[in-house]
Amino acid sequence: GFDIDLKINMVNLVRYHMGVFGFTGVGKSNLTAFLIRKAMESIDDLKVIVFDVAGEYSIHLLDILQNGRFYVSERSLLNLDRLIQSQVIPETLEEKIDSRFIEIIYERLMNEDRLKLLSVSESYELILNDVLNSLRSTFESGRSGAVAAKRAYSDLVKLLIVDKGLTEETPLREILADKETCEIFLDVLKKLTLSLSDRAGLKSDLESILEFAEYGLTVSHEKLVTMPEELAFEIWAGNTPGLTIVYVPEPIQARITVSRFIDKLLLLKKTSGLGARVLTVLDEAQEYIPDRVRSEDKTENSNRAVEMLLRQGRKYRAHCWLATQRVAHLNVNALQQLHSYFVSTLPRFYDRMVIADAFSLSYDVLEKTTTLDIGEWLFVSYKATKRRNVPVFIRTSNNEEILLRNFGLL
Repeated sequence: GFDIDLKINMVNLVRYHMGVFGFTGVGKSNLTAFLIRKAMESIDDLKVIVFDVAGEYSIHLLDILQNGRFYVSERSLLNLDRLIQSQVIPETLEEKIDSRFIEIIYERLMNEDRLKLLSVSESYELILNDVLNSLRSTFESGRSGAVAAKRAYSDLVKLLIVDKGLTEETPLREILADKETCEIFLDVLKKLTLSLSDRAGLKSDLESILEFAEYGLTVSHEKLVTMPEELAFEIWAGNTPGLTIVYVPEPIQARITVSRFIDKLLLLKKTSGLGARVLTVLDEAQEYIPDRVRSEDKTENSNRAVEMLLRQGRKYRAHCWLATQRVAHLNVNALQQLHSYFVSTLPRFYDRMVIADAFSLSYDVLEKTTTLDIGEWLFVSYKATKRRNVPVFIRTSNNEEILLRNFGLL
């Protein structure tokens, strides 16, 4: 029966890791979003980061996200129309929440610089050495403008490296951000450009650098792209709002992002102090911890990182929740680290077998999950309830109703 009053200890549900297992359409993301709300209400200092492959959570948690941060992995998604098209609005919400309303919130995130680009590719930032190399190759090969290039080279080395203490690795962005070094740098390059004939190859190089300088001075010097390691640092240091959602639709990129984020987060916690309490939520967990791993699709890295987070995280106040529909091909060692789990309809017998084996549950109890309705779950926990490891059938609140109520739309 569903009439049992069950109290769940949210602190332990977070601390000892949790899984949500159910077939498509049973409301996995609805339940996960509801539990994220409850965790944030119960634990003051909790930082939640959701890695979202399917684009569901920015809508499920829109009321919290309006004060949070939203990262996307594709530059094209910084376009509002594209972003809205990429996010899934449940049919049950479509009639009740206007897409213009969603657009206004995304727009506000964008205007307040809380909608950001997260990239896993190395940044190809121009550095002082790029300019010096361009000059050096001109005078070493004796091409047109060699003498002028040599003079400009020695001027830059003396004025910026010797006098100002910059290095060859200094990004041009930093040189341009400082009024004094910017003037020295542009002065040398402009003089050189004027002295070169239009045919000199160096001239077009210099013109593109000067164009970059003009552009670089008009845009804000805030770095526009964030790396997974920087995000881990921000969250560890407590510099982020309570909720961060990272939308990474491409599975290989998602695995790279998650493994680099977890590696950096655990390293910081081990070497620089515990920092913030962090809950990492991995939706579509089968993408990260399959039982068969390969290095070329990056499942080897993500598997290792997620398993390490599940095994070691608790000591360092780093916690993990998983949600997935495909249990059969998951890394069982990782599954066994979860101390609480919600199971809904899993039509495939083999999926139910894996759950039964991983958590020592009776097959008969799991058979009953095939008759569950949306919002009904079998819940088992070693740590988060008084009924230690006793399977209980429960009905959970509907996240969508809470969302609408919080926006005054219900």
